[in-house]
Amino acid sequence: LARQLLEGVAFMHQQLVAHLDLKPDNMVVTDMQTSPRLLLIDFGTSVQVKSREDLVTGYRGTAGWVAPEVGWHETPDQSFCPINADLWACGKMLE
Repeated sequence: LARQLLEGVAFMHQQLVAHLDLKPDNMVVTDMQTSPRLLLIDFGTSVQVKSREDLVTGYRGTAGWVAPEVGWHETPDQSFCPINADLWACGKMLE
């Protein structure tokens, strides 16, 4: 499942899409008994960027699952790289 998570996020990033709300609630596992398959869901906060280095501004995601550079609801909007924020969330998921 960890490998499927990383492959799915890598595919999204190849398409220049950042999910921005990666967390256990946005993962669905099918066929647990035979051949488990992980699906990423809820793309409501996702963004498409023009390059892997693009920045976005504004808080997105779920507290506890967002990268530190995204900030908090109570702080002023900060600019951050959404691709890197997804990678941080992947690490948090794998933890």
